Amino acid sequence: MVGRRRFGKKEGGYTLTRAPSFFHLMDNQQAWYIAKYIEYYNHKRIKTELKGMSPVQYRAHAQQAA
Repeated sequence: MVGRRRFGKKEGGYTLTRAPSFFHLMDNQQAWYIAKYIEYYNHKRIKTELKGMSPVQYRAHAQQAA
């Protein structure tokens, strides 16, 4: 087999066998960061348009006033 190349598992090279576990880990990390950002955005972020309250505090205040 001169000049012919065999493509098999024994020849090495780049393989994607570990890629699914890597991307699953990355998806979990992204979901965690997104959840943390949503938590911050709704509960801790203070808006001057909402009288210096977070969105959750403002909604609770608006419901009590109604």
